[in-house]
Amino acid sequence: MADQKLSDYKKLYRQKYPNLTDKQITDLAKAALAKDSQNTSANDSAPTFGETLSSGTRGIRVGFGLTDKDGNDLYIVPTMFPSFMTTLSVKNPKAYRTILTNVYKATGTKYKDPDSLGAWLEATGRNLQVSQRQDATAASLSIESLVDAGIVNRGAAGIFGTGKKAEPDLSRSIYQYSPEQIDADIDEVAQKVLGRKIVDADKQAEWYQDLTNGLNKMISKGAVTTTKLVRNKKTGKLEQITTQAPKFTTEKATAAIESAVTAADPVSLERKKNLDFEKWFLANMRGGTNG
Repeated sequence: MADQKLSDYKKLYRQKYPNLTDKQITDLAKAALAKDSQNTSANDSAPTFGETLSSGTRGIRVGFGLTDKDGNDLYIVPTMFPSFMTTLSVKNPKAYRTILTNVYKATGTKYKDPDSLGAWLEATGRNLQVSQRQDATAASLSIESLVDAGIVNRGAAGIFGTGKKAEPDLSRSIYQYSPEQIDADIDEVAQKVLGRKIVDADKQAEWYQDLTNGLNKMISKGAVTTTKLVRNKKTGKLEQITTQAPKFTTEKATAAIESAVTAADPVSLERKKNLDFEKWFLANMRGGTNG
């Protein structure tokens, strides 16, 4: 008898929803059969699922005012969200539309059927479940609170994917430069530009102190990375765009060092230029003679 009723429901839903897959049709038919067996009305706001347990662990709190058969907050393990949304769309279409609308507001994506919406909720639920083991704030959240707060991407633990309302995220990469490395870099440039090494008298000079302070400030700024969501005009989908603005590079540091050492010792700079010219001239004269 049950098999016949299930078959009848499948036939009914296949005619009513020709675009649904066989699995979705079967889920709808099973949900209708379960509703009949429990003698509940189509307007019953309590889904047939009670509090869900998986390996002794409660699932994810759904929110949206949904409760189990005893009136308690409804918890669903992530893998059950697709079938749950299918059942909810039939038993309580108002609650289903509320979830659909809120998810669209948060993500900018319109899910066309319960199964695909459920798949999104499953992925979000898995992330939330993982974060609950690490983050006390995440443990108090529900799917509804994630969506309503527009933090599906940022989240309490920062692992919830990409939400439309997420603000640009800033991060800064700081380079590890020891004082010895800075001294070595200045000495290397001095030998190249001035033709001499940095001595203790240089390190005590005001120009040297100003230079090292400036380099430390530059290093502390690091590289600022900005992440923001941009809608692709061709696909209509949100894309995460990351840009990096380096406040410190070895090229910038070298340029700063070169400017400082040349200003500090113009005599050595001129001597080095004269020596370099003399070497070039002699080398070319010998080359011309041999030619």
